[in-house]
Amino acid sequence: MKHPLSTIGVLAINVEEIAQAFYFGLRQQATSSIPPVFKKYFPKDLQGYPYNPEKAKQLLDEAGYKDVNGDGIREDKNGKPFEIKMAFMAGGDVAEPLAQNYIQSWKKIGIKAVLTSGRLLAFQNFYEKVQGDSKDIDVFFGAWGVGTSLDPTGQQEENPSLTFLVLHQKKMTG
Repeated sequence: MKHPLSTIGVLAINVEEIAQAFYFGLRQQATSSIPPVFKKYFPKDLQGYPYNPEKAKQLLDEAGYKDVNGDGIREDKNGKPFEIKMAFMAGGDVAEPLAQNYIQSWKKIGIKAVLTSGRLLAFQNFYEKVQGDSKDIDVFFGAWGVGTSLDPTGQQEENPSLTFLVLHQKKMTG
C-alpha cells in the first residue's frame, strides 16, 4: 500500500471543527512534538495533514477498499468489511461526543469504527489494554503535553507507539 491507513484516517478528521466545537478554539492541530510557543525551535514548515475526506476516499479506493454491497462501508478484496476497533478514554464532558465525531467522520469515508468493548474505557482499563497491546484495539487516542520544558527526557515511552495515535496496519492489511 502506498499510503498508511493511519494517514487516511487522519485526512477524514476535521481538526479545526473539533477545536471550535469541543474546545472553544483553544486547541490546534499538532504538527510537531514542539508547541508553537517555542518559536525558536518550532518547525514552521510542517503543515500537518489537511482535512480532506475526498483524498481519503481516493486513497482507500487505490488501496482496494471499496463498498461493493452498497451499505456505505468499504470491504477488502475478500469482502470483509473495513471495521476499526477504537479505544477512547472516558472522562469529562467532551469524551463521548468527541469519540462519536471520529466514528461519524470515518463512516463518511466508508470505515466502520466501533468502540472497544462497546463503550469508552475507564483510565486504568484504557492503559492496561493499550500497554498490553490488546487485540481489541486497532486505534487509540491519548494526549500528552510538554509543559514548559522542551527536554524530551520522560516524554518518550520505551515503545513509541504508545506516544502517538497508532493504527495497527498489520491487522487491517494482513
